[in-house]
Amino acid sequence: ITGGDEYESRERMQPFADVLEKQYGFNVIYIKDEAPGADTDPDHDPKPTVLPDAERIKEADLMVLFVRFRNWESNSMKLFMEHFEAGKPAVAIRTTTHAFWKDRTFAPKYFGGNYKTHYTGRIVAQVNPEHENHPMVRGVERKWGQGEWPYVSIPLAEGATPLVFSY
Repeated sequence: ITGGDEYESRERMQPFADVLEKQYGFNVIYIKDEAPGADTDPDHDPKPTVLPDAERIKEADLMVLFVRFRNWESNSMKLFMEHFEAGKPAVAIRTTTHAFWKDRTFAPKYFGGNYKTHYTGRIVAQVNPEHENHPMVRGVERKWGQGEWPYVSIPLAEGATPLVFSY
């Protein structure tokens, strides 16, 4: 599911979806939320919109999200939340931590962090040495940086596993 103008999630995720289908044989259900002005509302309070093809979420085994400042109407949100409530997995990319700005319980409950803001001038990220063998960071450089602006996501929810730190 994509939706966000600032980071061009719809454009950036399409090639990823294509690779998953063509090279790895996945059946990708690509849902694009093109809610006009949702990202640019000065109060981060966009008008409720319908998530196109939301009923297709029921078919998904894994949900990959790259969305920002969404406000789906209740039927769309219900279908979306049923995925989580069924215990199905999801991967959130970047701004999904603050996709549902009005509901501050969403990110901690489903993604383990509390989006507050992002740091500026922080340039180093490091894989947490306690979890350096975790499959999610396999193949990731141990330290990297140069102009990265990491999100402030603390406090972490109980049970969350911090895989990467920044400073």
